[in-house]
Amino acid sequence: MYYFIRGKVSFIDEKSIVLENSGIGYQIFLSVFSLEKVQLDQEITLYTYVIYTENSRDIYGFFNLLEKEVFNLLLSVSGVGAKLNIKIFAQQSAETVLNEIANGNEFFFAGIKGLGKKTASRIIIECKKKAGDLILKNKIVPQAKTSSTKTLDLNQQILKAFSSLGYREKEIHNFISSSDGLADLSIEEIIRLGLAFFKKK
Repeated sequence: MYYFIRGKVSFIDEKSIVLENSGIGYQIFLSVFSLEKVQLDQEITLYTYVIYTENSRDIYGFFNLLEKEVFNLLLSVSGVGAKLNIKIFAQQSAETVLNEIANGNEFFFAGIKGLGKKTASRIIIECKKKAGDLILKNKIVPQAKTSSTKTLDLNQQILKAFSSLGYREKEIHNFISSSDGLADLSIEEIIRLGLAFFKKK
């Protein structure tokens, strides 16, 4: 098993890179968050995790050991495979993911394709304590619970309001994850915005 691979980036696509080392090109899958840091011909070091299946051997790469630890933590949850796992990091750092889990924020996972409410609940239940331990171990600044709680309360209000209007939970979560600045609006303004959103669908 590879612990890390150091080499030159010779190819980049929307899901992975090819890292050239000693004449061998390793295809390594990265999150969108990590891909944004990579440039062609750049010399980089990636910590790796290899997933073996019957038909393939996929290598996942991380810029630091914390990212790899969080990946491993999420991989321990039933229903969270490697490809879904990497989507969780799509636009977020490992520190943010840990803080959201530690704060019990299920809505953080809303809108991630393939990750339903039951799986989000399992992640919180099974990983909350370990996430807190990793925050302490790595001396990560904890995210203020008040901010997370406000977001959670608002999302619950939105969910309740649109459920009473007959919209499905999946549709409502999609609206929440697709909308910016909801915290600055009144619930009445959010409902008007949501109705316009659903009308376009």
